[in-house]
Amino acid sequence: MGRVTESSERHFVKDASRGMVAFRVEVDPREVVFVKSIVEASEGLASIFAESGGSLTIATPETRRASLVELLEDLARHHGVHVCDPLPARGAA
Repeated sequence: MGRVTESSERHFVKDASRGMVAFRVEVDPREVVFVKSIVEASEGLASIFAESGGSLTIATPETRRASLVELLEDLARHHGVHVCDPLPARGAA
């Protein structure tokens, strides 16, 4: 098997995220497990990645964007989750 380089890893991530929209989310670090469990309980809605502390990235297919936005709005309203601007959508280009 070949060696994974930084360049090949970037290409893989770009290909894997095509058609996805991602949101940066900030939560109290003590709430990461709670937020992660809510997102994961919504099977197939999104993938969640913990950066550090309370910084999360939540990604979903463009076709599920509205459902994820609704969930994030509920989490913001009821649990103090801060939704940062969405990351740029990954088009088919």
